[in-house]
This record gives sequence, C-alpha cells and structure tokens, in this order.
Amino acid sequence: MKEDLRALPEEIFPLAALHKAQAELVNEYTEMEKSLSDTMDRVAVLEQSHERMAKEYKKMQEKCMDLENRSWRQNLRFIGIPEGVEAGNPV
Repeated sequence: MKEDLRALPEEIFPLAALHKAQAELVNEYTEMEKSLSDTMDRVAVLEQSHERMAKEYKKMQEKCMDLENRSWRQNLRFIGIPEGVEAGNPV
C-alpha cells in the first residue's frame, strides 16, 4: 500500500503536465479564434470599401467617356463651306 502511495505522485505528475498542455492549447485556440474574428471583420470592411470604390470608378469612367465624346464634338471642322453662307439661318 505504501508503494502505491509513493507511485501516486509519479502518476499525477504526467497528468499535471497534460492539464497544463491542454490549458495552453485552449489559450492558443481562443487567441486564434479572436484573430480569425478580427480578420473576418477587416475583410468585411474591405469588401464594402471595394464595392463602393468599384461603383465610384465606373461612374468616373462613364463621366470621362462623356467628357471625351463632348470634346470630340467641339473639335469638328467643316472644310469647303464658306463662312457666313448661313446668312442668319444656321440650319
């Protein structure tokens, strides 16, 4: 019986080490879970920002094309038509 009691601390020591390792793993898991949650929040914000910027880019691209087309219309030259032929009627 005394030998069993003497062997008990030797059996408890590995269990204590296992409990410590388990506690460390739980802490790591909790930290990774928090990190993942933070990363997912950041990704959601970036996706919203990207969507907003994509819409703004499309709008600016359309505006640029419109301005370019208008500038082409203002640069028309008619050759071979004398000045003042319309005599007050531009049509």
